[in-house]
Amino acid sequence: MPPKPTSLLVMCILAIIWSSLGILGGLWGIIAPFLPIGPQSPEMNALKHEGLYLFTVLGLGCLSLLCNVSLLAGAIGALKLRKWSRTLLFTYCVATVVVSITALGIQMGYLNNRIFTATFASGSGGVMSPSGRAITIMRLTMIVSTACVLLLTVAWPTYIIIVLARPKVRDAFDGKFVPSNAAFPIESNPYDPR
Repeated sequence: MPPKPTSLLVMCILAIIWSSLGILGGLWGIIAPFLPIGPQSPEMNALKHEGLYLFTVLGLGCLSLLCNVSLLAGAIGALKLRKWSRTLLFTYCVATVVVSITALGIQMGYLNNRIFTATFASGSGGVMSPSGRAITIMRLTMIVSTACVLLLTVAWPTYIIIVLARPKVRDAFDGKFVPSNAAFPIESNPYDPR
């Protein structure tokens, strides 16, 4: 098999690691909200039965899991320079950005506030008593963590698209392998048949 561009090899290795972690995290993310971990308030239990919460956790969680499975398949196929894998990786990039931005929009616009309210529910069995510092720390943590997830969600697919758009990588998928003549100019290359 002809050599693969180094950028493609590195991207495939990172994609296999990323997708494996994404599959494990996706499975845990779908199961964990329904496990009785830590003290439970009536507000948190009620939240778990709301339609938008279930849609976000189960629906978008399953789509995210599917995206990570397609990333794994695409990365393995790209290591073998299969043309379908390049298309699958481009599809993964678009799908993962759409799913992640949708999930983050629901998270920031609705769920963070509901979780915040349920956590600090005063007088109705909330798990924490509200204090100014705790409320500020929790809100700040939600905003910073969401911003970090959004940054990674956009940066990773962008990196994949940049690698797949490189001329050497496109040529490798098309079966065009140009030997590197960096050490020898064309005129003095002993391996050049001209």
